[in-house]
Amino acid sequence: MKQGNGNKSFEDLKAVARDRASRKFDVIANVQSAEFRTVAGHPQHMHLTLPERGSSPEHESYISAVIDEHALDLICGYAHMPASYHRYCRNESKAELATHNLNAWFSDPITDKERRMFRFWRPEYDMGNYRLRSFHSSRYMRFDDEVLMDACIPVIEKFKGGSLKVASCNQSEHFLNLKCTMPSMRKEVKVGDPIEAGFRLKNGETGLSKILGGGFIGRLICTNGMVLDDWIGDPFSRKHITGVQSIGVMPQYWDDPSRFPQGNPAYGDYVHVIRKQLQQLLEQCFSEEQFERVVERLASTAHLSTTIKNLDPHSESKKRTIPALIVVGKEFGLSRNAQQNVFDALHKDGDFTQWGFANAITRTANDHSNYDEATKLEEIGGNILSFPQRMWNRYAQADWPVSMAA
Repeated sequence: MKQGNGNKSFEDLKAVARDRASRKFDVIANVQSAEFRTVAGHPQHMHLTLPERGSSPEHESYISAVIDEHALDLICGYAHMPASYHRYCRNESKAELATHNLNAWFSDPITDKERRMFRFWRPEYDMGNYRLRSFHSSRYMRFDDEVLMDACIPVIEKFKGGSLKVASCNQSEHFLNLKCTMPSMRKEVKVGDPIEAGFRLKNGETGLSKILGGGFIGRLICTNGMVLDDWIGDPFSRKHITGVQSIGVMPQYWDDPSRFPQGNPAYGDYVHVIRKQLQQLLEQCFSEEQFERVVERLASTAHLSTTIKNLDPHSESKKRTIPALIVVGKEFGLSRNAQQNVFDALHKDGDFTQWGFANAITRTANDHSNYDEATKLEEIGGNILSFPQRMWNRYAQADWPVSMAA
């Protein structure tokens, strides 16, 4: 499986999270106090000026920040302005028009939710700019990666005497993905093809993911991984939502974990519930009886499933793809380039069963430059394996589209 930026130990994970946490700065502010502007000579870069304490009293110090594309998408959504229109204005040298639109809407809020959360990265250097990384409702719960790690790692480390290992982990701009396996819990799906039982945690700090926990398996032959959330126990999820929060600078977890977050009793409930759900998930994922059922189900995809037809691309237009991949591409958003990589892996392995097809998808994750996209491929592979026979047949027996039939 794809290796990330924190795949050595649980202490490494916490260290990465703490380092990132030291650069965070969050504030709840009135939207009327935000001002958008462009910088001469840099029409592609949108800037935000915001009072540091979230309101606009006299003598207030201000934050000047470059706006990340993800944050700008969220801002445009709040203003009921298509993000594509905003990009078009900037690309066509009309950035000032886009800026004027945002300032007009933010000076006269469209809804009664006039306070919003602005999430920044602090400058890495004294003279650098802040970066606005996301933009949320004032009810957004900041259950960030460092909080999740602090809440969950003690539970993971104590489970069955510390027998779990980090198989892969990555903390990116938008996601935390942690995948762990238990080397002592290993069985073969078919002769010479062993897997290890595992689980995964996922989180997002910028609104792109809930807190998620679910099943995972590690395949030892090619170090593939597959997300099997609905197979192993009951996956859990928690939304990042709480009560309305007050205007002003928000405390950061590592400043004083015992007092975080001030005035937000829902946080303690989050920690308690997540630890409880994680413990239940671990008990289910690493149950011998449960793992045996998973292996039996996977074995059926390797031995009893319909094999793929239409494997041979006869013309240049069909180069390095097959009907089954075209269907996956449409339904799971698999790009043409990704389809070609899966095609190569599928023919290299020569396993055209449901198991082989899913593993061809997840094998390409190892070579993907983006960890989050690699995880998406592992999720697609898990989805393919979850198909009942009738649904799998629709993929395996797919015909060439009419446009490519000749």
